[in-house]
Amino acid sequence: MADLSSFYEGTTKVFSVTILHNGAAPNIISDTVRFIVKKNLSDADASALINTTADVTTSGSSGIAIFTLSSEQTEIAVGTYYYEITWGISATKTGTISIANPAIVTCNSHGLSNNQRINFTTTGTLPGGLTVGTNYYVDYIDTNTFHVTATPDGDNIETTGTQTGTHTLNYFSSYYVLQSSKVEVLEKLTDNI
Repeated sequence: MADLSSFYEGTTKVFSVTILHNGAAPNIISDTVRFIVKKNLSDADASALINTTADVTTSGSSGIAIFTLSSEQTEIAVGTYYYEITWGISATKTGTISIANPAIVTCNSHGLSNNQRINFTTTGTLPGGLTVGTNYYVDYIDTNTFHVTATPDGDNIETTGTQTGTHTLNYFSSYYVLQSSKVEVLEKLTDNI
């Protein structure tokens, strides 16, 4: 795992994480590996001070995720914070979306659970009310159908207009917290010459 006991505020920080799953390095090129820094462990990810995605294309076939934190991202107050490194294994399924209030997404044996995060891609256009790549949350109906909401336990979304193409649901089939600990943000050293 990554050595992240500390880093200096306002400086570039590059580090990598090697993922092992069942004793082997998986191909993570299609997956998402995130680094999240929060003031308090219980803070929501949306209020994180740093929330960034690793480069998994360069060495992801060997299970290596590379993070590059810019000086702007690390420009946070000196102090103690909490961080997590997470790995979401990506999966996809195709489905249909009704034009209705609320919209119903049909995807046979979808296997999704209530409040699971998904997003959509399409070969055409999604119905009005939905946007490609935007995160939505499942409001489970049954094995084959569900509504979507903009926030966990939120209001069901209405769809309007027309749609074309094949719609794909993108989601994490598995989600792991790889590393979670404290990190010290240290005062940047400056030269006084």
